[in-house]
Amino acid sequence: RAKRQVDDASNSQGGVVVLALSSFAFYASLFLMRSAMFAAPWTGETAFGFEFKAALAAAQTVVYLVGKVPALALAPKLARSQLLSAMLAILWLAGGLIAASTALPPALAVVFVFLACVALSPCWYVLQRLIEGRSSTEAILSVLSLSVICGSGFAKSVGAALIARGHSDRQMVVFCAALGVGVGTAAA
Repeated sequence: RAKRQVDDASNSQGGVVVLALSSFAFYASLFLMRSAMFAAPWTGETAFGFEFKAALAAAQTVVYLVGKVPALALAPKLARSQLLSAMLAILWLAGGLIAASTALPPALAVVFVFLACVALSPCWYVLQRLIEGRSSTEAILSVLSLSVICGSGFAKSVGAALIARGHSDRQMVVFCAALGVGVGTAAA
């Protein structure tokens, strides 16, 4: 009965708005962690024989392509009661890996960013599972989808602003990772 009351509350007009905005904020927080690093020039840094920024982009692209398979295998197996915990674990693990990457040599940093993005791969599916089954699922997913459109640009703007204020590339990445973890945790 308690579960039914929670579902009923999240289907009310106010509950739908809160869930839609929370979902938007949670997914946008992931962009703060993984996209802000592209606002940095990374002048003179290389990894695996490539410019550091190109190596970061390649790592994220490869994960995007191959990470969906395990994500699709994992997300459906989670019980509904495990979804929020899974989202938070993913968020904290990825944020920690990205923050730790800033203290490592470039090649290891790329590996840590790759691992962080592997951790982030199931986020969309886990979040979608949390939202599904409501009378307003489509409306909530529409708001959530806006985070994909806006998140990366916003994250890069935050990163560029921090660099313009004199922060190093690595300091900016740590700040954005911490901000992403904080926003994502609050949104969840």
